[in-house]
This record gives sequence, C-alpha cells and structure tokens, in this order.
Amino acid sequence: MADETLNPNEDDPTRFWRLDGDGNRLDFQCGRGTYFHPELQACVHPYQMPSGYTAPEGWAPPEGWPPLREA
Repeated sequence: MADETLNPNEDDPTRFWRLDGDGNRLDFQCGRGTYFHPELQACVHPYQMPSGYTAPEGWAPPEGWPPLREA
C-alpha cells in the first residue's frame, strides 16, 4: 500500500511529492498561482500559507504567479 502522505519539495513551494507502493517518489506541481501547504496537505493561495512561512533562499515564484506572503 502506498504512503499517501504529501511532502513539500524542499526547493520549490509550488511542488510536493509522495511515495508510490513500490517506494518510488512521485512529484507533483500545484495549480497555477497556488503553493503547497504542508499542514493542510493541499495547494492553497498565497494568503492561506502558514504565518511566518518563508520560501527557500534564492527561490522566486514562476512568472505570472502571485508572490508568497513573507513573514
């Protein structure tokens, strides 16, 4: 049985991953303009990200996406 836990991508808050039943990593991209919220296990709009969340150093949102709310 696959582990259904969704995990944040360490380098890109618009991406997340999970393991399939064989232990292989499956990567996913949030929909345009949304970011992965690790506590909710869902992609959300920037204003719904956890208070105090900061993007990885040097990361910038894809062109045309709203910026993350910074702490």
